Amino acid sequence: MAVEDFVMKGTLSFFEHLQLPVGFLDVDMALWNDDLEYQHGLNTVRNLHVVNHMAEGAVSLIEDYNAILTKKETQKQYLLQIVKQHRKHLPDCSKYNLSGK
Repeated sequence: MAVEDFVMKGTLSFFEHLQLPVGFLDVDMALWNDDLEYQHGLNTVRNLHVVNHMAEGAVSLIEDYNAILTKKETQKQYLLQIVKQHRKHLPDCSKYNLSGK
């Protein structure tokens, strides 16, 4: 694979957003390890703390909802089994499909 395989329409905006230098991109890849701009960018990216806020929010919402339903673990497990069976019988249970429109 070549560097070009990883470059997309929004790649430059990644560098701009993080205020990373792009001069090293004009240099042969074999020389990047000795390039100060590359070293700076690499250090910045390696130290990024990546978080998926959408997933964390969804997990938090489910945990909160789960805590409201019941405090007993056996009831929680039973509820999960019922939901699993329901999804098996109605795999596409959207509001649209259930309304019969």
